[in-house]
Amino acid sequence: MTNNEIVYGDIVNGNFLNSEYLNVAPYEKIDKDKGSVSRCRRVIDNEAISDLIKYISGREPKTDICSKIVKENFKEELLRKIVEFFLLTTSFVVESKEKESNSSFSQYRKRNEVYYEKNIAQSRKYICFDVLSIFYNLVNVAQSYGRFDKLVLENSREVKANEEKELNKEQDAEQGQIKEQEQRQEGEQVEEQEQKQQQSGEQEQNLNEGQQPIEAQNSGEVEKVDENPKKDEEDSELEKSAKQKFKDEMLSNKAKYPLYLAMLDYIIGHEPLQASANEKRDHEWANKRLVYKVSLRNIDLLEQISYRLQRQRPDKSGDTVRLFKKMFDNLAEIEISTYRNGQGLQANIKYEFFGVIRDFMAELLSPGNEEYKAIFDKIYTDS
Repeated sequence: MTNNEIVYGDIVNGNFLNSEYLNVAPYEKIDKDKGSVSRCRRVIDNEAISDLIKYISGREPKTDICSKIVKENFKEELLRKIVEFFLLTTSFVVESKEKESNSSFSQYRKRNEVYYEKNIAQSRKYICFDVLSIFYNLVNVAQSYGRFDKLVLENSREVKANEEKELNKEQDAEQGQIKEQEQRQEGEQVEEQEQKQQQSGEQEQNLNEGQQPIEAQNSGEVEKVDENPKKDEEDSELEKSAKQKFKDEMLSNKAKYPLYLAMLDYIIGHEPLQASANEKRDHEWANKRLVYKVSLRNIDLLEQISYRLQRQRPDKSGDTVRLFKKMFDNLAEIEISTYRNGQGLQANIKYEFFGVIRDFMAELLSPGNEEYKAIFDKIYTDS
């Protein structure tokens, strides 16, 4: 097993739907040399995403990708939605040598690491965009977002204050570690002295009884003692705590996660009542409902979604954002019958929450947002 919290994550191999097999959007004609490129699955430039992250976080006041945006009046929420969309549709890292050899879509499965969980550093140039990987990535949004630079989550107006706060925490922690180390050393010295006194007394007693000294019994072998046997356990607990804190923040801060939280808000407002009429409808509850919906756990769900995507496939080439708008509008209309719940009502699985992404695409197409659509197009451009 890997560190993936979803047990079947290793079974489905990081994706539920195969974009190489499902032709859900017309190919994009690039030029005579490249020919046509898939709109659903392609190699894109991660550096463009990193530049946008730096701009939003306030670390880079000027970046090439945001050169036409007026900082004083920029629409931070829309920029964050652009970033979130690409975080949710990133499948895996593409090595530069694989990209150049045109084997990027076949070599990644031969790697030893879990490719769909690999962290994506700012210096990483290429990643695989896969629009259908959004189903798998929505199963664990914290994992999907956590692969990238978490500073995208910081509000540009809070960055400096947070950096100072983190610096103070680091300094306090450092002082605490120094003090703890001094106390540990003092304790070790006292313990060592006590052990020597105890060994001296035991040796004297053994000699009086005609036994060999302890050193002779050990035949010169020195037993290795783990100075801190609980360190690995403590590190593991710290990692789990950090992940939980990250998840909790994601469920509570709409300013930082507008696209994801808008989907949860939609589910809260539109999901029919379940067995208990007194159920607490909060973002944690909505996330569980979201996971239930996107976990394509049987052939019936896979077949129905695949059939609908191909049957309602846009049949004309054109602007990619418009095509994605149609595609997510199509997904939002899917309803699959499953079973009857505790109240005797038909518990159908509805994917209406994808309407949030459809509306995001419509927002990019709105008059006055041309610069923001240009940013989306630049990131999406086949590399």
